[in-house]
Amino acid sequence: MKKNLSIFSVIVLLIFLITPAKAYNINIGDVLEIYVWQEPELSKLVTVDANGNISFPLIGSIEARGLDIKSLTELFNQKLSKHIKNPEVTITIKEMMAEKFYISGEIARPGEYTLDENTTLLKAISKAGGHKEETADLTSIFIIKKDTRIGVNLKKFLLDGDSGQNIGISADDIIYIPKISKVTIEKNVEKIYILGEVKTPGEYILDRETSLIKAIAKAGGYKDETADLSAIFIIRKDDATQKEIRKEINLKQFILSGDTAGDAEIKNEDIIYLPKVFKKVYVLGEVKIPGVYNLEDDAGIIEAITYAGGYKGESADMKRIMVVRRDAIEKATSTVDLGKFIEMGDPYQNMPIKKGDIVYVPKSSNKVYILGEINSPGVYSLDDGLSAIEIISRAGGFKTSASLKSVMLIRKNNEGSEPSIKKLDLAKAVDKGLMEDDIALITGDVVYVPKKFIAKVGDFVKFFFTDINPVLDTYLKVYEAAHVKERYDYYKRANP
Repeated sequence: MKKNLSIFSVIVLLIFLITPAKAYNINIGDVLEIYVWQEPELSKLVTVDANGNISFPLIGSIEARGLDIKSLTELFNQKLSKHIKNPEVTITIKEMMAEKFYISGEIARPGEYTLDENTTLLKAISKAGGHKEETADLTSIFIIKKDTRIGVNLKKFLLDGDSGQNIGISADDIIYIPKISKVTIEKNVEKIYILGEVKTPGEYILDRETSLIKAIAKAGGYKDETADLSAIFIIRKDDATQKEIRKEINLKQFILSGDTAGDAEIKNEDIIYLPKVFKKVYVLGEVKIPGVYNLEDDAGIIEAITYAGGYKGESADMKRIMVVRRDAIEKATSTVDLGKFIEMGDPYQNMPIKKGDIVYVPKSSNKVYILGEINSPGVYSLDDGLSAIEIISRAGGFKTSASLKSVMLIRKNNEGSEPSIKKLDLAKAVDKGLMEDDIALITGDVVYVPKKFIAKVGDFVKFFFTDINPVLDTYLKVYEAAHVKERYDYYKRANP
């Protein structure tokens, strides 16, 4: 017996290795590495944004979601050929947005698993430690895809090479491997399947007049901490059409109010699935993929930001993360210093989040303000050692109307004192390569590039104190607050 099992395991391994991989379709949140041969300045990492697009120099915005790597590479070569002779582009997936599948039954490690590229049924079983060789019925596996149950005879694939049985696994698929038992063998015995967040998921004999609550009790009851009783679903065949339908049931409503519609009657071959508790959370600001996410009940701020693709490097202020709570019991805004969690492992900073919370990652305060006669005035993140000309280059460079000889640098001094104002002659740096006035900037600096007719420091000082300084702080505060509300309102409308 053991020898036969060993041979069987070798067959599984060999087929696993030689099975051709199905092309993976790019999804929102995936991180792609794009390499252009002999063009190192174009090679970079890009993240697929919430609209499914990526941005790339010379090309602009491209819809990547739904394409496989080969198709996207061909599209890049086609578009870059307008600017580069015979471009050779290589694209690889560095990170994939964490999509899950679920597997239970006669498997070594039942549970939820991250969906990798080209995951097939056999690979999914292997990821969960393999099936239990003594008890798993490989001829009667089924997979739930949304509202459809697909029956699979994996033995036909393993022994006869029927590749149609080794089907591809998608996000949120539920795989069940039944047990070889009397229930399975006796065809006249009516049975049901109870899966998900119950204490003993599996296959059970259907008794007469079994209700949903009685069925869940057969499986040891639901898991108090993790079962979402408001989102239970049943997959069953419709008596009239014989097509499978998905029936959503709110058992929580029945428990709380006695509404009998929540305790449905269970029929032969029903699949009952109790999902995990999730909560809808808004993750906005300086994260890679801002949006609305369904998180598990015990998730904290770190988990919320991770689901949103992580924070945007140095542009994100991890020391001033805001959590806006708007539920019926508690309405408050808290500020969290995740820097302490990241740098020192302080667990108290990873604040638990509740349903409906807004997690907002603000821009880093390590920034400078570029105003006046440049192409893209605004607020810019400051990297160590950046000079005035370097930051102006980030802002699109000088306009033709700019007075390079009379650039003004406003630098805050001690709190309560007036800022210092220094005139910079950047024309020397641009025209003659003399860099003494191209000084390094520090956090909070304001660089103002005047028009050519503003030549005197005195004129600018008057202009600054009467027009710019009184509104600068107010402008920044209003911008920050409006940004939070604007993004929240957008995602609230999109996700009612």
